Amino acid sequence: MLTPRVMRQRTVWVNGVWGFFFAGSYFVTLYYLPIYFQSIDNSNPIGSGVRNIPLIIMFSITTLVTGRIITKTGIAVPHLTAGSMVILAGFGYGLALQVPIVIAQAYAEPSDIAPTTAIQIWYRSIGSTFLLAAAQSGFANQLAHKLANTAPSVSLALVTATGATELRQVFSGAELDGVVRAYAWGIKVAFAITIATCGVTVFVSLCNKWHNINALEPKDGGT
Repeated sequence: MLTPRVMRQRTVWVNGVWGFFFAGSYFVTLYYLPIYFQSIDNSNPIGSGVRNIPLIIMFSITTLVTGRIITKTGIAVPHLTAGSMVILAGFGYGLALQVPIVIAQAYAEPSDIAPTTAIQIWYRSIGSTFLLAAAQSGFANQLAHKLANTAPSVSLALVTATGATELRQVFSGAELDGVVRAYAWGIKVAFAITIATCGVTVFVSLCNKWHNINALEPKDGGT
């Protein structure tokens, strides 16, 4: 499905690269928000899930509204730039995450719709895997580095073996405070990665074709 001829098309690779970074940022956020709530805010797993609901609701509503706006107006690419810049995460991700597939399909020949869609999904999957690994590495390195200063008597192996919800069951007093502070620094690195990757997508979005997709001439065999 990764057809080189299709992958070389500007609307395919630009939106693919954009999706690589933006989808990766989204999944890093989804992964580390519960860890933040459970380790720093002392929420249980259910409470952590409840606190994630606003993000999911905002994402779902914005995705639905954005799809209808693009269908009606044909204006798509500005959503990529705007979504990359919005600070309110649920709104920004919902505004733009699904748009690259819409743009790439709009410029594709009917016979290329399937590989075009597969390539976009591939870019997003690779980006999510790569950036989650990067965030995990940054988190682990920062946790180890800060723990040596905030709680030098605590074993790093014990901290990493302890789940985020169990920190307060294993540690207490000054040790707990030091572990939580180290966790906070590690999570900060993960979220810094999401901010940096969204910054990259702002510039990538400017490389797109800024046409009204409703005004594109129908492809052969298309409608």
